[in-house]
Amino acid sequence: MDPDWHVMLPWLGVAGAALTAAAAAAWELRRRGRDAARALQSAESWYRAVVESSDDAIIGKDLNGTILSWNAAAQRLFGYAADEALGRPITMLFPPGTEHEETVLLHRIRSGEHISHYEAERICRDGRTVTVSLSISPIKDASGRVVGASKIARDITERRRIEAELRDSRQHLALLIDRAPVALALFDRSARCLLTSRRWSEEYGVADGDRNELSKLLPHAELDWSDVQRRALAGETMQGDALPVSRAAGGRGWLRWAVRPWRDDDGNIGGLVAFTEDVSGLIEAQREIERLNADLQRRVDEGSVALSGANDELDAFTYAVAHEMRAPLRAMSGFSQALIDDHATGLDGEARVYLEQIDAGARRMAALVDGILALARSARSTPQRVDVDLAALARKLLLEFERRDRARPVDWQVDDMLPAHADPRLAEVALRLLLDNAWKFSANEAQPRIRVSAVTLDGVDGCCIEDNGAGFDMRHAARLFKPFQRLHRHDEFPGVGVGLATAQRIVQRHGGRIDIDASPGAGCRVRFTLPRA
Repeated sequence: MDPDWHVMLPWLGVAGAALTAAAAAAWELRRRGRDAARALQSAESWYRAVVESSDDAIIGKDLNGTILSWNAAAQRLFGYAADEALGRPITMLFPPGTEHEETVLLHRIRSGEHISHYEAERICRDGRTVTVSLSISPIKDASGRVVGASKIARDITERRRIEAELRDSRQHLALLIDRAPVALALFDRSARCLLTSRRWSEEYGVADGDRNELSKLLPHAELDWSDVQRRALAGETMQGDALPVSRAAGGRGWLRWAVRPWRDDDGNIGGLVAFTEDVSGLIEAQREIERLNADLQRRVDEGSVALSGANDELDAFTYAVAHEMRAPLRAMSGFSQALIDDHATGLDGEARVYLEQIDAGARRMAALVDGILALARSARSTPQRVDVDLAALARKLLLEFERRDRARPVDWQVDDMLPAHADPRLAEVALRLLLDNAWKFSANEAQPRIRVSAVTLDGVDGCCIEDNGAGFDMRHAARLFKPFQRLHRHDEFPGVGVGLATAQRIVQRHGGRIDIDASPGAGCRVRFTLPRA
C-alpha cells in the first residue's frame, strides 16, 4: 500500500460522509419540491372546486374590466356560459347609462380598497334586470401590486321585492291605524308602547316608545286595569261596552274597550293590543231615548194632549241619530273589508287582526243602532190586528236562517197551526227576534234543535219556542228583558241585548204575556201570548 493512503484514508471517510449528506440533502430538497408542487396543485384544485360549487357568482377581472374567470353560479345568475363571458368587458352586465360605475369601482380597487355590500342593478343575458349585492376585493401579485379584482355577486332581487312589499304593507297599516276611528295602541310585555293611532296619542298623550301601564293611562276609569293587563298577558281577551269614566273637565263619560294579547311568529305572547272608543254620545242617546220613551208613556197614561207632538219629536231624534251614525259605520266596515279583500297578500297577521277588529266594531255599532230603532218603534207602534198564522211565519223565518247558514244543520220543527190575532209586522219582528236567539245560542251544540209549538198561558192560547242551546242561570232572568243587558260575552255570542226587550214590548203592546225558563247548558224556553183585543 502506498504510504500516502495512511494519510488520505481518514480524509476520504470524511469526504464520503459529506458527499452522502449532500446527496441526501439534495434528495430531500427534490422531495420537498415535489411535495410543494403537489400541495400547490391540490390547493389550486381545492380553490377551483370551492369557486365552482359556490352558490354566489364569483368573477375575476383585470384592471381594464375584462372578465378573466366565470364560475357556474355566474352562469346561473346572468345566463352567460363561461366561453361567452371570458374576455368580454364586465360592463356588458351594466344597464345602459351606468357604465361609468365601473370606472369608479376600478379606481377604488387600484387603491387597494375592499368593497362590501355594494348594491347595483345588472342585466342578464335574457334581458332581465336583477338586483345584486357585490363584494369586490383586489387581487395582488407576489410583489403586492394590484393586478385585478375578484367579484362576488349575490342575487337579492327577491329579498328587495319582499322588503318593498313589507314597506308598502307597513305604510298601509300605519295609514289605517292613524286614521282609525277608535283609539288603538300596541304594547310589549313590559308596557312599552310600540305603536299608537293618532286618536290614542291625542286622547292619552302617549307616543310610540313611551312606557305606561294601562292603569296610568286611564286612571279615571272605573276598572282594575292592572288586572286586565295581567289577564291579557296571560292569554285572555278582555272587553266591555260601556265603561264609566270621570272626565277631567267634570262629568262622566263611557268607553267601549277591548284588550287582547298579540303573539309573535313563535306563538308566544309578545304583548297586548288595546282599543278604546268614546261611546258617551251613543250611551247618552240611548238614555235620552229611554227617558223620552218613559216620559212619553207617562204622558200617555196621564192623557197628555201633546202625545202626537212628542212622538214626532222622538222619531226625528231617533232617525237623526241613526242617519248620522250609519254612514260612517258603513264606511268603516266597507273600507276595512276592502283592505282585507284587496290587499290580503300584502298584510301580515297583525294587520289583519287590526282590520278585523275595526270591521267587527263597526258592525256591532251598526247592530246597536238598528236595535235602538227597533226598540223605539216597538214601544210606540199601535198594533193593527188581523188573523195571523205564527206557524207559517216561523217556518218562513227558519228557512231564511237555513239559507243564511247553509253550513250549519239545525233540527227544527213547527206545529201545523198557531193562530193569533196580531199586527203581522210586529208579530214577525217579535218572532224573528226570539227565533234568532234560539238559532244563535244553540250554535255550539253538536246537534242543535229548535221547537215551535202551541202553549196555553192563563187560559190564553200562545206560542212556545224551545232550544237546546247555552241557556243561562234563572237568577239573572229579569235582566234579559231590560234593554242592552247581556249574560254572555260578545266573542261567545254576538248581539247588542235588545232582542228580548223588544219582543216583550211588542207582546205587551198586544196585551199579552211573555215568560222565559232556562238552565245553564240545557237550553231555553220562551212562551208568549198575543190575545184578542
